[in-house]
Amino acid sequence: MFPHDFTDFYPGRGKDAQWIGSLEGLGSPENLGLGTDSGPWMFTQQDSAEDFHFAVVEVLEDADRWVPGAAHFQYQGWPWVYHTSRPSHWTYAFDGGHIFALSHKDNAWNLVPPGNPLAAYGHDGLGEIPTTHWYGDFPFPIMLTENADGPIPPDREYGTEFARTSRWGLTQTASAVFTDLIAASDSPETPPFAAQLRYDVATDTAARTLDITASGLPDSATDDEQDALRLELSKIVANYNYSSESVTNDRRFLATISITQASPTHSPTVHVLSAS
Repeated sequence: MFPHDFTDFYPGRGKDAQWIGSLEGLGSPENLGLGTDSGPWMFTQQDSAEDFHFAVVEVLEDADRWVPGAAHFQYQGWPWVYHTSRPSHWTYAFDGGHIFALSHKDNAWNLVPPGNPLAAYGHDGLGEIPTTHWYGDFPFPIMLTENADGPIPPDREYGTEFARTSRWGLTQTASAVFTDLIAASDSPETPPFAAQLRYDVATDTAARTLDITASGLPDSATDDEQDALRLELSKIVANYNYSSESVTNDRRFLATISITQASPTHSPTVHVLSAS
């Protein structure tokens, strides 16, 4: 199993949909369709919401037998620290005689053809063409109103990497951000000099801050190039964060980005990751 795939199931869509259960470690149509005994059968249960509900429970029970704790059943309560299914890697819903799949990186539900779950996301092994279906702004039922950090604003939005790292501390999350920074330095989206910069990520767990410094900026770097670099670094950080329009300080962590010619210095109280 893949330990960071979070998957949710519903008979219906919208804010009044009833959550059936969730899987941890298994989620994509390919993995459910090819990697489980009951997954292929679940995708054929498109006659009624009741049939789909029963099939999902079978999938959860199968997964739990193979990996105890991988399945989260309705009676156990909502398992995630986020408040709706939108951040989950995969969400499946039965609606109108069809099963739909939604990826956390998608902007539309994809129809799962009976007997060919691979076609839902472009793996057209049987020659079927995937069908997308827009469904409003993806309203989901509110499963949590608060967590360990306090009340959750209903309009909170999560980055694409939040679910995978939601149980991590700030230092471990910073390590993932740091890895992405190094990978992005060779990206065509960043200026050519980005690969020659030194990157430092400093965290202060008590203050919940993450400070990124890119140093060694060449004199020839233009303002536009610096802005392009800052934008790409900001996107990476946003992937791991959350925010809401209604509460301006609603953040998993507060991030700052500095681009400088000087070598960075840090307080010994913070954790620092560095590469050049």
